[in-house]
Amino acid sequence: MSVTGNEVNFKGLEQEIFRFVCGLGCELLKNALESYDRTLTENRDFKMYRNKGLRKSVIKTVIGEVEYRRTMYETIGEDGTKHYVYLLDEAIGKTGIGFMSGLLSELTAKAACESPYRSAARSVSELTGQTISHTAVWNVIQELGSGVDVILIPH
Repeated sequence: MSVTGNEVNFKGLEQEIFRFVCGLGCELLKNALESYDRTLTENRDFKMYRNKGLRKSVIKTVIGEVEYRRTMYETIGEDGTKHYVYLLDEAIGKTGIGFMSGLLSELTAKAACESPYRSAARSVSELTGQTISHTAVWNVIQELGSGVDVILIPH
């Protein structure tokens, strides 16, 4: 916080508090994810899912990057091949594009509808404190667009 004489730089104070609260939110989200992962580990089908240990993951959210550890499991598919899964991802319905949360992806897509990709990236980056590139915005739009079926109606 910048104090000169009797003046307080309110903008600086606001930014400092915002960063602190976002950091606290990231820590709470990390703890919640890891706690839920432990619950899933304890209650899984032990015959179906073999614990292969913890793996680090990072997800970009509107409050910041959340780094957490989740359990990877080995399972055997119907065809007899080994597959590796994260029960946490399945349980929380991990959405979003890549390592970006669903909410951050939505915010990015909305910004891209209103302005060019570079401007959208700059706006989202300034709002969230995340480093979002114009290429990341493009990737979000491409991923969302791939889920849209276009139906051509004859005239």
